[in-house]
Amino acid sequence: MLSRSLLFALLGLSLLTACGAASRARFANIEISKSRGSPEILAEVRGYEPLLPGIWAYSVAAAANNGSPEEALRLLERGLTFQPRDTDLQLMRVNLLMSMGRAQEGSEAIAAGLASMPIPQAEAWLRAARIGELLAMNDLEAAEAETIILGGVRDVPPSMVAASWAQIALVAEILGQRERADAAMDLSLDRGPGARPALLEATVMAPERQAADRNLRRRSALRHPNNVDMALSLIVDQMVAGELSEAEAAISDLPEPVPARLAQEIFALHARIVLLQERTQEGLALLTEQLNQNPGNSFALEVLLEAWLNREQFQDQEVYEVLEQCWQRLRPGPTRSKIEAALQEVMSRIRNEEAERPLPPTNSLPPNAQN
Repeated sequence: MLSRSLLFALLGLSLLTACGAASRARFANIEISKSRGSPEILAEVRGYEPLLPGIWAYSVAAAANNGSPEEALRLLERGLTFQPRDTDLQLMRVNLLMSMGRAQEGSEAIAAGLASMPIPQAEAWLRAARIGELLAMNDLEAAEAETIILGGVRDVPPSMVAASWAQIALVAEILGQRERADAAMDLSLDRGPGARPALLEATVMAPERQAADRNLRRRSALRHPNNVDMALSLIVDQMVAGELSEAEAAISDLPEPVPARLAQEIFALHARIVLLQERTQEGLALLTEQLNQNPGNSFALEVLLEAWLNREQFQDQEVYEVLEQCWQRLRPGPTRSKIEAALQEVMSRIRNEEAERPLPPTNSLPPNAQN
């Protein structure tokens, strides 16, 4: 099954196609950007510009994000009456039906989509959805055959193929087919770093799979001692198990070279382990260093917010100062909005619980935090 994130990935593609349209369409796009998911504004735009690329996809994603899958599906069906060949809407329909547990309708939508000879990107998503469907039925042989076909789709991301093999490996492990599971994991790791996020998503959605996942990754790490992704996943296991000293030592022993794509994640993981050991100031210094270098470092930001919200180790003012510096340096976007929301929460707490502490100058606050 495809993840909910597909709705938003496809949404971005849809909105981009609207660039350069006529002035009315540009005005509609401005209204969409201002809507922040408002059902009223989106309904108004759909009313006067129903053929606008992206309006139906945006509306569907907003409804799904608000926890209204039935409304999202209704909007999808309505949008397809205006744009029946819209590949994004077709893919979103498959994903939504599957996420709602309407497997038969989802399967029929996949088959119809593949029969229409879609563009390669759409074919890859549809085949990935079919693989998820087959694995839900424990049909390993068919899933393997479909993954081989997926690997032959033009311009398919290697990470998508790697993720499919990892999903097959996990189901094989759960079914007690260890050799088949190991072979599938080897195929996954040969194709890139898609295994770790795919397994993480699968176990978050179904926690009862965690034991099988751990066994699968541990054997894979033994067979692939230089695979940093597998080694990193075992460090996370140690941290979760409370083996903090061992986890911190293992970070220093990660196989070289460490891929650049993992640098921020590893640094943030180290900071999280330090904080869990209640070395608060050291952990805050590590996070501040990373956020000073890159205020958009989502890994460091997540650790900082987690520490403040869950453990309350920091003084509110300390957290506020770090977040406020990041906010000032970021361009508008999801990360900046997330920081702004955190700033408002921290500032509210400062005002409510620690009124005696002097506040930062009001001219340094985000507009919404000054109220």
